[in-house]
Amino acid sequence: MRGDFSIFPCISLYLIIYIAHWDRAVQILNGKMHIGKLIKQQVEEQGKTVVWFAQQLSYSRTNVYKIYEKSSIDTDVLMRISLVLHYDFFKLYSERLEESFVDSVSD
Repeated sequence: MRGDFSIFPCISLYLIIYIAHWDRAVQILNGKMHIGKLIKQQVEEQGKTVVWFAQQLSYSRTNVYKIYEKSSIDTDVLMRISLVLHYDFFKLYSERLEESFVDSVSD
């Protein structure tokens, strides 16, 4: 059955994740989610500039670069960023939390 991945559903799922969003998938699956890097990645994927992003947030470029360096972030700031980029960053935390629940149940 060439091309039929149904016998390996987990492998095919991880392969899709790998192809679509390698950096994001690795960070989430390893439990090492760096929100600043994920925000930077989303800005770049959308073809936006740091200047545009800073203007949308009413921040300086320096503050945007500081956000990119943060491994954690205030929820109000993350909400503003999510609204500006039209991307649910909270979903990433929810997915990680769900994975933790599954892992703790299976242990």
